[in-house]
Amino acid sequence: MDMANTKFISLLPFLMMFIFSNLSGVLADRLIGSMGMPVGTARKLLNNSGFCTAALVLFFLPGVTNQSAGIAGVSIVLGSCAIARGGFALNHLDVAPTFAGSVMSLANTAGTIAGIIGVSLTGFLLDASGGESWNAVFGFLAGICLTGACVFGLLASGERLF
Repeated sequence: MDMANTKFISLLPFLMMFIFSNLSGVLADRLIGSMGMPVGTARKLLNNSGFCTAALVLFFLPGVTNQSAGIAGVSIVLGSCAIARGGFALNHLDVAPTFAGSVMSLANTAGTIAGIIGVSLTGFLLDASGGESWNAVFGFLAGICLTGACVFGLLASGERLF
């Protein structure tokens, strides 16, 4: 891809993330408020639909050879992960309203550490394949999304814990 001509196109995935992050919060409020869905059910629905959609697209992304389709795929992944925020990111307030800031800071720290390790892991996976295959990288990311969906689906609660 010619990087000199990607100024605005490279913005699209992050624009999708911005839009869907905001929409997922509104959707969560609507599901819980006017539709009467239990908080935990709404959180699980948004989290799992977002992460499962991202995993599905990530699984097929290494096979994409068209630039537009690649950008669309990455945009769908980031948009889907943003939808998941309507589940996991708001759950801190549900389970620990008094300590939500502290719980959120611990979660963000864990996410930051994972992001740091992820860069090295990506390099390791690419080196192991001779730099030719992104299948392992995107497959691993899809696995993380599916694991997150399963763990959140099994363990998450919308009930106040402390």
